[in-house]
Amino acid sequence: MNSKTNPWLAPALCICLLCLAAIAPLAQAQDHITERALFEDTSGQLGFAAARDREYRAFTGLLSRGFSRSAFWIRLRIEPGAPTPEGRLIVRVRPGYLDQISLHDPGFQLDGPVTSGDRYPIDRDAYRSLYFNFAIPQGAAPRDIWLRLKTTSTNLMHVEVLSPHQALQRDRVHELTFAPVLTLQLFFLLWGLLHWLQGRETLLGAFVLKQSLGLLYALAYLGYFRLFWPDWLWPLSPSLLLTILIVLFAASAYYFDYRLLREFRPNPWLLGLFRMILPLFAVALLLVALGDVGKALTLTNALVLVLPLHSLATAISIPARDPQPRDEPTLVPKPYVVTLYVLIVISLSISTFPAMGLVPAGDWSFNGFLFYTLWTGLAVVILLQIRAQRLARRRVELEMAYRKAQQHSELETAKRQEMGRFLAMVTHELKTPLAIVRMVLGAAHRTPTLSMQADQAIDDMATVIERCALADRLDNSLLKPQVTECDVEAQVRELVEHRPMPERFELTGAAARIHTDSALLRIIITNLLDNAIKYSPPQSPISLRLEPAARHGIDGIALEVANRPGKSGRPDPDRVFHRYYRHAKAHNVTGSGLGLFLCRGMARLIEGDIDYCPTPTHIRFRLWLPRSISR
Repeated sequence: MNSKTNPWLAPALCICLLCLAAIAPLAQAQDHITERALFEDTSGQLGFAAARDREYRAFTGLLSRGFSRSAFWIRLRIEPGAPTPEGRLIVRVRPGYLDQISLHDPGFQLDGPVTSGDRYPIDRDAYRSLYFNFAIPQGAAPRDIWLRLKTTSTNLMHVEVLSPHQALQRDRVHELTFAPVLTLQLFFLLWGLLHWLQGRETLLGAFVLKQSLGLLYALAYLGYFRLFWPDWLWPLSPSLLLTILIVLFAASAYYFDYRLLREFRPNPWLLGLFRMILPLFAVALLLVALGDVGKALTLTNALVLVLPLHSLATAISIPARDPQPRDEPTLVPKPYVVTLYVLIVISLSISTFPAMGLVPAGDWSFNGFLFYTLWTGLAVVILLQIRAQRLARRRVELEMAYRKAQQHSELETAKRQEMGRFLAMVTHELKTPLAIVRMVLGAAHRTPTLSMQADQAIDDMATVIERCALADRLDNSLLKPQVTECDVEAQVRELVEHRPMPERFELTGAAARIHTDSALLRIIITNLLDNAIKYSPPQSPISLRLEPAARHGIDGIALEVANRPGKSGRPDPDRVFHRYYRHAKAHNVTGSGLGLFLCRGMARLIEGDIDYCPTPTHIRFRLWLPRSISR
């Protein structure tokens, strides 16, 4: 998942807000209503004749009476104004989720009321838009008209009377206003869906569910469902679907709060309260199924009014210092979360209080829920982006820690295996010399032959111990080359003379002097000569050859040591230079398995190298050394 915040997201939102600010003045239009008055029919049964002469109370602005079983009659005084080309006016009613609005215009003796609402197809409207509209004659003199509102939703209504041109202009402005809102909501939904598909995280799944229902709610709230509702589906009206969406959207938003806040380990009691309250939304859906839509919406709005306070309290209860282990940092800083829920409480209060009829409504009351879904979607996307960044950093840290632990484990395993091989080698290789020494010490009469065998056994043990010490110094980089001038040919001849049966060696060729570490070179040559003696047939010749040789464009010399294979056979080419490697048939000869390992390590330490170059008849090792090393 890409953990970087989209760099164009904030500019895109700013552009949308600027566009909304730019087109807002276009929405200003002359309202032909000069007076508004209200009568509440608590029985909901009065007809126009009975309601017309009741006492009406003047009001201004929006009608806001919350949830009620009453019918509300609104008397409007219409000022016709300048004649319009169409000779009519448009009575425009918002919002687009009211069940039933009836128009009575006795001044023009209309034959009965004209009815609209989201329980009726849009084809019945004389003027079609996302809202409810009635076309009335413009007339020449002021007159009164009546509207009757009966709805299971909140009795929140705004009425204006406009010329057809003004109504069309107002509709276009509203469409332009809400197009970016819906677009951004769709973007947030797709963002969440793509990220959820990558990781299938429950929190992202809850966000996708919330945004999906929020987008459907916005489309239904703005009247798009009624605009495109098929005729065969009218038994299930847009009004009923909107009610269901309101309940599901509120439940999904609350469930998302629960999934988000539980990551911060807030107060357990407050967190547990989420699980106790969520079933109340199921009760609201049951009320809808039983046909009591008013109670379902009243319950849902009451929950929407109270539950953000619970979410805010839960956010405040997040520990200032996260009690998670140090390797699990807080995903999002606590102030960010608290600020988010403070804004949620404010924005929902702006819309919920007027919807419940608790405070007077303003034009912002209609769109508070829509902009709540927009900016909370934006805020949550930002929070989830921060969370994704921190999760990505944590994942990298965990992967690095895992690799480090794995490397440490592998190193420890390798050390244990090496120690096991070392102990096995020491146990095996020292067993025979010790037995010889014990035998000699236990002999009644120590002959010269027994003494020579004891001396050889002690030399063999010393060689094993010396090579182990050299291998340890080589591993720990304690061997430092001391460069001096060295006569390789003279050194080879000297070492041959000190070997048993020197007549077996045949030295050919010659080499100039080189500048290298004479002591290390002596150890390398000694190991090669001793190996040739131990692993070749007795009395067989051992060939030594010195010659100038270049390697990778560097001038140097080469020493080849070749012997015929003995009873031990030929070494494994892939393992011959490995530490502790010995041929299965070579254990009858005392050795450490470190000789050739040391030869290659020391050769490379003085910038040379050694290779195993067998021929069909011989075991052959080739040592190459530069004429001068750079150290």
